[in-house]
Amino acid sequence: ALRERDFSQAALDSLPGLFYLFNDQGRFLRWNRSLERVSGYSAEELTRISPLDLFDEPDRGLIAESIGRVFSTGEATAEAELRSKDGTKTPYFFTGKRFALDGQPCLVGMGIDVTQRKEADARLRVSEAQFRQVVEHIHDAVIRDDVAGKITFANDQFLALFGFTREQFPLTIDDLFASEWRAQMHDRHDRRMRGESANRRFECEGLAQDGRRLWLEVDVVPLLDDTGRVIGTQSAIRDISERRRAEDSLRDAEARYRSLFEQSPNGILLIDPETGATIEANDTANRQLGYTREEFAALKITDYEAAETPEETAEHMRKVLRDG
Repeated sequence: ALRERDFSQAALDSLPGLFYLFNDQGRFLRWNRSLERVSGYSAEELTRISPLDLFDEPDRGLIAESIGRVFSTGEATAEAELRSKDGTKTPYFFTGKRFALDGQPCLVGMGIDVTQRKEADARLRVSEAQFRQVVEHIHDAVIRDDVAGKITFANDQFLALFGFTREQFPLTIDDLFASEWRAQMHDRHDRRMRGESANRRFECEGLAQDGRRLWLEVDVVPLLDDTGRVIGTQSAIRDISERRRAEDSLRDAEARYRSLFEQSPNGILLIDPETGATIEANDTANRQLGYTREEFAALKITDYEAAETPEETAEHMRKVLRDG
């Protein structure tokens, strides 16, 4: 029996966390060396204290409640800071199960040190706060979405651009784009989730909540977990509607100019004022002077200007540039 007890104690001492067994009166019956080491209490001292003596308020109340649940319902878990004899506090995740020993109700369980997880959580909270502070102070709308395309984060600029409120979340990428663009957006998203290449930066038409169409420039990067697996994307979205309207207006103006240029009954020549080279000539000028477009391209104004000398022509162009 002694050898069996020695073996079971060795097994308990090899566990990665704290092991404890105590009765419904709060008396420790069995524990491993890790509990002695972490608590700072000797084996003799542990026989004289209660499990609740290892905690300060408010954790003591939480642990007392959890112990009560074990004896009433059969099991419970809790997260609390264990206070050692010297006052050091260490966060632990505790488990407990009801167990009958020689007919006496007992609690058996383990405690796992969660210090690293707590520190990682704290670093993550700081990182997220810093990220939020940055994205809330940039001009672009910023969103994050998950594998399914559900938006998991959006800054205030996004809300202002599309006209959504946070109460309307969760949103998906379908809520952001005009209907004719949605299939393409899903294809891009799915390819990124599979780790395939997709254009990082592109332009498309978005749809504001009030029905307005928005031309958007979107810059997308994949989000990876610690293993390198793609878990979503982050997008910076810029409203380029004004720029697109200006480009459209410019194209319209160029088209009107081209129409007037080509259909004018008068000969029109475009001359480089620095070199005197012929940049372009309309069909009327071709007919009037008898040159083809290809021939005009090789000529300077002084090659076909008959009324002025080259010097007079150069002075004439300088005067036009100066006085209009």
